[in-house]
Amino acid sequence: MASKTISVMISSRCNDPIRSRKGGSVLLSDVRLRIQQKIEASQIFDRVSFECWVHEHEPALSGIADFWDQCLAHVALCDILIVLYNGNAGFANDTGDVGICHAELMRARRSSPGKVRIIDVLRDASVEPPVLFDNAAAARNNRFAEYLGTQQSGKRFAKDDEDAIDLICEALQDAVVDLVRLGGRETRRGGYYEGEPLEWSRLDYVARKATMETVLRQHLAPELKSPRSSQKKQPIVRTIDEHRILFCCHAVPSAMSTASAREMVGRPFLKDHEHVAEMEKAHASGPFHLIACHKGVTEAQALNLLGFPDATVVNPPFGIYVADPIQNIQLAFLAGCRDESSTRYAVQRFNEWLYSAGEAEYLARRAQRRLAIAKTIAAQQQGELTRGAAGG
Repeated sequence: MASKTISVMISSRCNDPIRSRKGGSVLLSDVRLRIQQKIEASQIFDRVSFECWVHEHEPALSGIADFWDQCLAHVALCDILIVLYNGNAGFANDTGDVGICHAELMRARRSSPGKVRIIDVLRDASVEPPVLFDNAAAARNNRFAEYLGTQQSGKRFAKDDEDAIDLICEALQDAVVDLVRLGGRETRRGGYYEGEPLEWSRLDYVARKATMETVLRQHLAPELKSPRSSQKKQPIVRTIDEHRILFCCHAVPSAMSTASAREMVGRPFLKDHEHVAEMEKAHASGPFHLIACHKGVTEAQALNLLGFPDATVVNPPFGIYVADPIQNIQLAFLAGCRDESSTRYAVQRFNEWLYSAGEAEYLARRAQRRLAIAKTIAAQQQGELTRGAAGG
């Protein structure tokens, strides 16, 4: 693929029909070839700007395994993947459980979810297939539908072949804008030797930690007054999946590998029971701990702070997300919080990920259970204090 062009891949079935605006139906292969010509004819400043891969023009390969590997290789190499979903998962190797269309989407979502756009031609533009699927194919299609349903991916719905082409063009323009903006942000990363990142680096640990936590609080709750006040900080309550959640903000003012910086945060969830009164007053559950990290953070470091390895841990774009399914402790580590902009952007990406990954519902559910645990601990401690006072 040429290095000076934007590589686009169209993933779909080829020989399945789609409703034609002119009447009757056409094959998806026809739509793919038409959109390929339209995309490659588009130019920026009169220069060739796009190349679009569809396998219709590829030479014949020696076997199905070669074709499968070729398709997945193009998924990895392309800059933008546009999926035309018609409910058909595609062929599989031998008696495989996953079709090629399903595999292509999974590969892209795992490696670069931001480059994926989905056009649904099943709901409004589908045409009954001329041949019934066998049981294995039907099972693959069901798995594909279930997978797509769990991804919380935004979809557009095409009514016919022309509508599909128009929506592909809109999706391509949207993807280009999003990826350029993301690339612009990424190019600013690493320039930490001047400007505000340098100012933050000049601060000592205590001042840097306080500054990072202030930015977190201002972004989460801009309506709170006097965020830099020396008075007791007001609780931050946010609505997640229609549930009020208490957010506790922390900051590691250096690398997570630096013990003295890491110990300034400690294990904040050990004091969750101390927040019970403010959660009850605010009609909130939780708490949820948001930890800004001045530099990077790894899964191992996050689990080490949690204290045990048996937990849900993922590595989203903002850093590390940890959720303990037993004690319902929840932590989000925001990596690379070098200045105000990068810190706010990390919080923004955390918010976006919660809903795009469908995690908001689980976060709210765990927060409710964590509140119940915190209440029990608080009640037990209060009982111990009462008995101690009576015995004295």
